[in-house]
Amino acid sequence: MSSNLLDTYRKNWPRVGAVLGMAALGGASTLIAGKRLDKLRALSVMNFIALLVHQYEEYEDPGYFPGQFNSGIFKSDQPRNYPLNTNTAMCINTAVAYPFYIAPIVFPKVKLLGLPPVLFGTVSLSAMV
Repeated sequence: MSSNLLDTYRKNWPRVGAVLGMAALGGASTLIAGKRLDKLRALSVMNFIALLVHQYEEYEDPGYFPGQFNSGIFKSDQPRNYPLNTNTAMCINTAVAYPFYIAPIVFPKVKLLGLPPVLFGTVSLSAMV
């Protein structure tokens, strides 16, 4: 991957995810629904779409999450870019979180694969309260 392409993706990964969530996942699940999408796969698709839209709002519009996270949790002197910066957020979300959300969509018969995204969402919400 060229560095220019990686830089572009690093700056725009939440936008790419939002478009992916609305167009690709929404459209693909609609097309598959003609074959009767089972309930567990539909829930997994909607859970992943919700994650992508949520990440767009965290990092882009309004985009306050990294600064609040850095100043609130880490008491950072540079809350706009340290320790959670654009590269760290992209790596954590696209390389670590996405596979856990995609697995139950791709392998719907393995019911235990649906558990990690649900637990992640539950733990994330309870940590905010």
